[in-house]
Amino acid sequence: MPDYAIFGGCFRSDLSFPELPPHPGGVADWALRIVASPPLHGSGTLIGEDHIPGSMHVRLFRMPEGFRLAYDDTGTFDIPDGGAEILWCPGAEANEDAARLDVIGYGFATAFHAAGTLCLHGSAVGLQSGGVAFVAPKLHGKSTLAHALVEAGARLATDDALPVSIGNPPMMRPGIHQIRLRSDSAARLIDGPLPARAGYGGKHVLTDINAEHLVHEELPLSAIYILAPVRADGSAPAAERHLLSPVEATVHLVRQNKGGLLLGKSESPVILQRAAALARGVPVYRLRIVRDFERLPDVVEQLLQWHGAAAPIPAVSASYS
Repeated sequence: MPDYAIFGGCFRSDLSFPELPPHPGGVADWALRIVASPPLHGSGTLIGEDHIPGSMHVRLFRMPEGFRLAYDDTGTFDIPDGGAEILWCPGAEANEDAARLDVIGYGFATAFHAAGTLCLHGSAVGLQSGGVAFVAPKLHGKSTLAHALVEAGARLATDDALPVSIGNPPMMRPGIHQIRLRSDSAARLIDGPLPARAGYGGKHVLTDINAEHLVHEELPLSAIYILAPVRADGSAPAAERHLLSPVEATVHLVRQNKGGLLLGKSESPVILQRAAALARGVPVYRLRIVRDFERLPDVVEQLLQWHGAAAPIPAVSASYS
């Protein structure tokens, strides 16, 4: 079983993941095994379902000793309590490319939930103050902002799934070191040929990031920003933040749980409890940013003033002229 580096740990897998860097080995934090039949027994309770692009559905069941993800095409993924194993029983129409996306997506999100971690849908970078996270629904500019900050000297932690351990202080794990950009952002922010498209959303996936600009270790989470993009207005500041109350922050964090529509019913109180604990431990802000590529350097400069840079700050404005 090859070992891969992901989420700051070692992932040992029967299924190959060529998009992940190798791990030197040792004790595995997670393991994916291919099995002939679903190993979790007993009657499961459907707790949520979601639609996957391509007319497929995924359903999540609470089993007596864990969780079961059931996909229309790739089959079932049983995740015992503790979240250390993902046990894949392939479906008749399964293909490995789709299975890899399912594992890295809802598979790991469910595993983190089973391990007691709150997994958010967001991007995050490492700055002098610690980990800084940006959470929001799709098309709110999380990836664009993460890319701009990395270009300005920050270290990339993740650009999709952000696992946070609730503690004192809360700690965030690095995710997959890639940035997924829509065509308009990629065309404006990347010099030269655009990277290939991949995944359900067909975004351009940027993987060629300098190793010095990557977060490989857990970091204390110093701030969470709920992105609130607004239309360009020449008289408005490029970025303004407003500290949310613990109740407001909790509501936003619950909405941006990576499990989305799947983790409902019996798991809703669990997610609410974890989100409330995180909101008490980390300041959560609403970040109003002007949606204008010409103002992006100003947004970056403001964030660096609040949190410091991880490296000497280059001439950001020249990168986006």
